[in-house]
Parts: sequence; C-alpha cells; structure tokens
Amino acid sequence: MGNKQREGIRRTALECLEHYELIIRRIRKLCADFDSKDLIDPGSMALQLRLLLIDSSSRRGGRSVMNLMGVTNAQKILSTAPQRISERTISSIGFLGLQLSDSEANWYAPLGATKGAQNLLTTEKWLEEPIFKTGSITFTRLKLIKVIADKEGGAHVDPNIDPEYYEIARANGAGWTFFVGDGQGIPLGDPFPAMLRQICYEVLMTDARLRSEGWMWKVEADGQVNGYWG
Repeated sequence: MGNKQREGIRRTALECLEHYELIIRRIRKLCADFDSKDLIDPGSMALQLRLLLIDSSSRRGGRSVMNLMGVTNAQKILSTAPQRISERTISSIGFLGLQLSDSEANWYAPLGATKGAQNLLTTEKWLEEPIFKTGSITFTRLKLIKVIADKEGGAHVDPNIDPEYYEIARANGAGWTFFVGDGQGIPLGDPFPAMLRQICYEVLMTDARLRSEGWMWKVEADGQVNGYWG
C-alpha cells in the first residue's frame, strides 16, 4: 500500500458539494416532517447541522462540510435573533415564539415572521451567538447543536444527560408556566425542538441566498469550486 493510500485520499470539491446538497435535502425533509407533525426529530436536525457546520475535535481532525469546501467564513449565515443576549440579560427566549389558547401553550419557531433585526454573521459568530438564556444558563447555537447531536439522539445517546439541557428541557428551568381556566399551572415544556427548527430555517434561507447568487454551484469540469476550493 502506497503512502497516499495510508494517509487517505483527498476528497474532491465535487464530492464535498454532493455531501452539502444531501445534507440540505435532509434538513428540508426534517423541517417538512416537523411542520406537518409527522415526525419531530430534533436529534436528526442537530446531526445534520453538525455535519454541515461544526468541526470535530482537533484530536480527531474531522471537518465540517462547509470547512472542507473552504468556505466556512467566506459567506455569512442568516441570524434571526431579534435582540442581542448579553451577560446582563436576565432571561430571553431569543427568536422563539409562544402560541397561546384557552387550553394550552406551546413554543414555536416563527420562521420568517421573526420581529427585529436579521443579521448576516460569519459561521463562527453565528454558532457562538446566544439564542436562549435563563438565569445562569445560556445556550448558543453551537452548544445546543452539539448537546443534542452528541448526547440526545443525534449520533449518540449519552448515559448521562447534560445538566443544563436537563434543567431547561425536563425541569422547566426557564420558569415559564401556563395557567388554564381552573388555575392549574402547566409547564411549557421543552423549547429545544422549536429552537432547532428555527436554526434550520436560518440555514435554508442562507442556502437559498447562496443559490440565487450562484457562486457555490459553478463547478468546473475538474471538480474545483471556482475561487473557493483550497
């Protein structure tokens, strides 16, 4: 076996573009299932987002598909967070919405109806942007995607539940309670599936913008992505 075979064969730009297309198709299908309530699958959403945008540890050397294509920060991702969540923020549900009726209340992803500024951020800033906070617990996109993809059914089911994830998803750590007509209090429940749906919306809207601009889809006969493949 030659040195090249032992070291591994470098993927072509065309192969990485095909992986990108497959991930986007999976995200679209997961969102359609979510919206129709046929299947609420936050683990698979988080896993596809991780594959697309988040590098593995430096020890393992795995790179996201966007990083493999050399465009991680060459183009920016849509953020629908309506206001900045800072260290001084006591509590914020970020871009989530609440649907209220006489008998129930639910978290929901507002998609394009988000009020406030819509910003374009580099991948790193987008991942590190806080999108939910209550008390001492803050979730960024990066933290949420990694917890669910790595521990809560994306790629793995960890024997130990992340304590901050548990506090918000299982123990109503956000402190939101809905009171029905008889005065009975009902916790709102897990906000993370709706949060992931909104993150997927941001990614799909970014994909639509990149397609309209055309820069990422001009693949030459030799498999090089014009101007971006290193």
